[in-house]
Amino acid sequence: MHNLKNYYYYSLVIALFCLTSLGSADAQLGQNVFFPIDYPLAGVTNTEAVASTPSGIIIGNYVDSAGVQHGFMLKNRVFTSIDVPGSNSSGVTWINDSGDILGTYSSGSDMKISTYILKGGTFTTINYPGTNTNTYGFGIDDADDIVGPECACNFTQSTGFLYSSGVFTLFNYPNVIGTYPTMTVNPSKYIVGAYLDQASVYHGFLLTGGVNGVFSTIDYPDSTYTWITGINTASEMAGFYRDQSGNQHGFEYNLPLNAFYSIDIPGAISTEVNGINSVKGNIVGRYTTPDGHTHGYFLQSVH
Repeated sequence: MHNLKNYYYYSLVIALFCLTSLGSADAQLGQNVFFPIDYPLAGVTNTEAVASTPSGIIIGNYVDSAGVQHGFMLKNRVFTSIDVPGSNSSGVTWINDSGDILGTYSSGSDMKISTYILKGGTFTTINYPGTNTNTYGFGIDDADDIVGPECACNFTQSTGFLYSSGVFTLFNYPNVIGTYPTMTVNPSKYIVGAYLDQASVYHGFLLTGGVNGVFSTIDYPDSTYTWITGINTASEMAGFYRDQSGNQHGFEYNLPLNAFYSIDIPGAISTEVNGINSVKGNIVGRYTTPDGHTHGYFLQSVH
């Protein structure tokens, strides 16, 4: 745990980010406080942060030296590994403001993917019905409504689901190969995610008014690939995109202002925004350095 001093003192810096506003001439993120997150275990070269709470808890994933993925929670400067008992590998995908953690794990010789909720120290598994079905819970709101994709085999051919009060409801963006919901702030209001069109191009989407509501495509301007990873109660979205040169960048999108903000970690060869805080707008994600190592990060929004 000796690396924590580096994370919270030596590495707490004001960074100059490439923050480009599109859609609003006056929109600016301004200066931001940034620090990297690396799981403090020998041999770990792949860490990502996926979500955070207003109280300061950060969750994410790391890959150990044997290539096995584990989830983690970072709370009060202390890392705790999160592993589903008996699993082959485990990961976390979201945490709501109440501290309930959502994630996925693989198990058995067939490496079936299941979803779990970690609540009050207890793991509860959630699977879409079907022996061969993989269930990917990606987002959980404060009412413990869950969204994500489910598929029988190929992830690209996934169907979106909402799991609420013990009931699965399936939905799809019309006429596409696959639908991948990632987060909801209230399933009767907004669900966000991505879809794969018939030309095998990924786009972001916003679903308004529930699973039988209206879909809208949301793509970062002039991008070749857009994936929305989350949305908060202020209708601010997070995600990542690829530009015309194939480079990956993170972004925020303010729905009320129709304003996009491109985000790049200085010195990184790619940047991803995974989660946006529901109250303060702080973001977490991952970035890759030229040595091929992936690091998590926290970026404090002050706009």
